Amino acid sequence: MLAVVLASGAIAATGITLAMSEADAALQKARTLALPDPEHDRTAEFLALHNGGAPDLDGLARRLSEAGRPLHDTRFLIVPGYLTDFLDVPQSLGLVEHFGGQLAALRDAGFDVEIVDIESEASVEKGAALLREAVEAEHGPVCLISHSKGGLDTLEFLIHADARVREQIVCWIALQAPFAGSPVADGVASQDLLRWPSEAALELFGGDGQSLHDHRMDIREAYLDKHAGEIAEIVGEIPILSVAGRVDDVRLTSKHAFIASWLNDEDIANDGMVPTWSSVLPGSNYIIVDGLDHTGVVLEHLLAKPIDRVAVTTAMLIVAFENSENFAGLDD
Repeated sequence: MLAVVLASGAIAATGITLAMSEADAALQKARTLALPDPEHDRTAEFLALHNGGAPDLDGLARRLSEAGRPLHDTRFLIVPGYLTDFLDVPQSLGLVEHFGGQLAALRDAGFDVEIVDIESEASVEKGAALLREAVEAEHGPVCLISHSKGGLDTLEFLIHADARVREQIVCWIALQAPFAGSPVADGVASQDLLRWPSEAALELFGGDGQSLHDHRMDIREAYLDKHAGEIAEIVGEIPILSVAGRVDDVRLTSKHAFIASWLNDEDIANDGMVPTWSSVLPGSNYIIVDGLDHTGVVLEHLLAKPIDRVAVTTAMLIVAFENSENFAGLDD
């Protein structure tokens, strides 16, 4: 058994090393991602809600209640990210808490919120179809909160949604989505030692090997170019806040430490999985959160640095809701 474990570890290490060396084209794409329009930068508003890392929870709760009044009859749907189905067992055992901050912040403010039952290992097309079913089951306004690949599923859903369904979506908060892709996917997809086992594992657990390729930099670049017109329409019709993380000082306890260090060494701002600028949907309002790794706001586990996920989530919601030009007309 030990020999098998050591052999498997050696194969994985070899594959990862080769993947890192073969991702040059993707890394160059990541280095040259267009910076988002500073006119849509709402980071200062987010930081103003914090004071030395110790926000006033009662004050934030009041602000959220006031800012969210136009959305009092809105149903919030959370769209999970990639591979989150694998967290079902550890979460049932109390080892991790997934989306606890989002659920607590919204429910404490009196909002109705639910996590969409989506197959996170499936392709973007299938994820979009499942999200479409969830939205069509609702009869009132809906606000979407997505994380990581959930943002790709959401964008695909909105691009192909008809006018009536789009009108039903009154807001979208996209947490750390790889809209422009991630070199990590390109690296894994470039090496048989990693690609074949990854695709097989995804399919074994009911997913689709295509979901790995959906994250590649070249695939996402082509997707954004193809749908640039539809994306511009969506940004003009639906209030959107993109949330991106940036990790410059990598903590060894972070499960994203290895990838974050690699991307930082390649001079790519990142959250430990996704290039920072990849997480900003073109044309949308956005915030950049320094020190936030890829799962920092949605996942709590034994090795996670203690952060107040409820406070961080509340501050993000306030920034989204208080931008008058972003939510114009919701009081009507």
